Amino acid sequence: MPIIKTVHIHNDDDEITLQLISISGNTEHFHCSFFEEKILAPRSNTSFQVVFLARQEGLVNNTLFIHSSAGSFPYRVSAYGEHSPFRVRPLIGARVPLNSSFASLIYIYNPFSTPLQLTEMYTSGGGLHLELPDDEYEAPGSLWNVPPYETRPVMKAHLVARIASNHTSYIRIRTSQPDIQLMLPVEVEVSNSPGLYSPLDTLDFGVLRAKHDPPKALPIQVINAAQKSVSVQSIVVTPIFDGLSIADFSGPIKVPPQSSNPYHVAKLMLDPSQFSCTGLCFGKVLIKSKNNQYKLTIPFIVRVIQG
Repeated sequence: MPIIKTVHIHNDDDEITLQLISISGNTEHFHCSFFEEKILAPRSNTSFQVVFLARQEGLVNNTLFIHSSAGSFPYRVSAYGEHSPFRVRPLIGARVPLNSSFASLIYIYNPFSTPLQLTEMYTSGGGLHLELPDDEYEAPGSLWNVPPYETRPVMKAHLVARIASNHTSYIRIRTSQPDIQLMLPVEVEVSNSPGLYSPLDTLDFGVLRAKHDPPKALPIQVINAAQKSVSVQSIVVTPIFDGLSIADFSGPIKVPPQSSNPYHVAKLMLDPSQFSCTGLCFGKVLIKSKNNQYKLTIPFIVRVIQG
């Protein structure tokens, strides 16, 4: 959930009027509003807001720069990203070829003992659209009513890659409880370069119980945006974990060219009872073509709990 803090700026000079120009910073976690007032008379003040939207867990530090007629001034910001109790994650890092599409289901977990009612979902634009999870045109109202301690797909984020550029958007989720409002950042890079692409930003196993859940497999699919077929020579996982392996890969596989449809090449198999990591665990699937002409990296993530 986004955290908003207000920053106050004071002009302590008795004679000079201060002009505020802009705020800059090289950060994807912190976002700033405009100044309430751009002209500060002597002994006056104004403010702006800083929004922290965590994209990773842990401590995040950065510096914002406030540019004014008196020069530029650094302003340190820091915050701590925590695991979402609703188990939603940002949809960032996806890279798809031109004239294809990116789609990802949005799951919501209800951590409460009473049903969680979603009331509204919308995007900030940028070519991103929301669709029903099963591609239907209508859905019952119960779709957005998440029972206690259950996970449910509530919507699908969909972007048609018509223009080669970086597409940045946000998905806002409102609930019947005013203090529970969620915001998901979405970043998709659309490229016109030939090569192998993944239709997913991340292979997400979700939450698995180490002692009770059965092995789970996720399909590994690729899109070939080259003019010719590409031979996939190897698929490996890094780092190496016990209980995590590549399955259904039988050696070099030819992926047809110029197809917008994902092509199945293997599965990523995880056995929670044998998995040598607990808590939040992540890594990468590395896919290489013949002679290393094309390489593709697909992140994976899983949260393993004891019990």
